[in-house]
Amino acid sequence: MCGFSKCTQVPAPLFDVSKISSIFNFMHEKEDDEELLYNKLNISGTYLIYSIKKIYLDLISKQFPNAKFFHYSLPIIENKMMLYKNKQQQKVFVNINKSSFDIMVIDCNKMLLFNTYAIDNDDDFIYFFLYVFEQLALNPEEVEVIFMGNTKKDDSYFQKARKYIRNLKFDKYDDYYTYSYVFYELPAYIYSNFLNLHKCVS
Repeated sequence: MCGFSKCTQVPAPLFDVSKISSIFNFMHEKEDDEELLYNKLNISGTYLIYSIKKIYLDLISKQFPNAKFFHYSLPIIENKMMLYKNKQQQKVFVNINKSSFDIMVIDCNKMLLFNTYAIDNDDDFIYFFLYVFEQLALNPEEVEVIFMGNTKKDDSYFQKARKYIRNLKFDKYDDYYTYSYVFYELPAYIYSNFLNLHKCVS
């Protein structure tokens, strides 16, 4: 699973594998030491085009010739779209990374937004977080926000969000599966991507 943030999402009708460089470069700059890969998102009907360092791609491909590559956002998007596809409500998902965060907004079976924002501190975080609420006219008194990734209840990002949002939660284990007791000793929200990656393999 590739953890690089340079990624763009393209509707299936506009996707052309022969033009992934031009599509990617419309939003990002591809460096000379990078290669482009892509994944199909079946639930949302889109493609993810993303970059990976050539040195990592070559190393992994050499050690594991049959390896499949997935962008880290794939299990977030696919799993949440699948879980809430029949729910007539808005949901916001926040995935905290080391120096960025992803935010995904679902509204009645549709993905309104998936974006990544670079952040240096909690003030950066809350600025972009509230900016999304403002631009999409989300009601902070009603919309449920689910946190996951590199976070915990007492970190500054979660505490900042609590000042503005009434309904905050952390991601939990999928009730459809039964896990070993060892997993239940770990916070599910930290490992959401890894635990849901198998759903993206076809």
